[in-house]
Amino acid sequence: MNPVALRATLINIAGNSGLFVIKLAAGVASGSIALISEALNSLNDIAASIATFICVKISDKEADEGHPFGHSRAEPIAGLIVAVLAGILGFEVIRTSVERIISGGVPRITRATMLVPVITMAVKWAMGIHFKRVGVKVRSPALLATAKDSFMDVFVAAAALTGIAGAWFGYEFFDPLAGLAVSAWIIYTGYSIGIENIAYLM
Repeated sequence: MNPVALRATLINIAGNSGLFVIKLAAGVASGSIALISEALNSLNDIAASIATFICVKISDKEADEGHPFGHSRAEPIAGLIVAVLAGILGFEVIRTSVERIISGGVPRITRATMLVPVITMAVKWAMGIHFKRVGVKVRSPALLATAKDSFMDVFVAAAALTGIAGAWFGYEFFDPLAGLAVSAWIIYTGYSIGIENIAYLM
């Protein structure tokens, strides 16, 4: 496996795992749908990171009797896995957000809560730049898909921050609305990555 691609993939797994932990902890502590949906988004990223790691490793294998053209098509398979998982989690976030809008509920927002999406925006932007550079360098569609997902996560975190800030100022319904916005981004991300990798396979 290309050591540069390997390092980028491991950074992706570590970064998303760290973000998942802080988002989930803050989401559970505050009861914020926006932050919990953000945690689910990071969970999807972790699964996608692991799938990318496995598929990039497989794609480096030489051609054999069963695969005379090599294993390079393993990488876009990782992109398709990202797309499917994104769709599943996106619709789950929609369901949760609608339930909160109907039932009501007041999240317990603190300054520390609002800091979480800010940290997420900074980390994901840096990750996106790194993965795009590495993806172009090693010509990896899976890493380029990961870069695109990282950049989209910056906007997802911004939507979550808007919802949390609204709840902080007394507009509690902003939080589940932000959850809906996050779900829309998750689904769109999955759709765009899926289309791109289907085209690559075709």
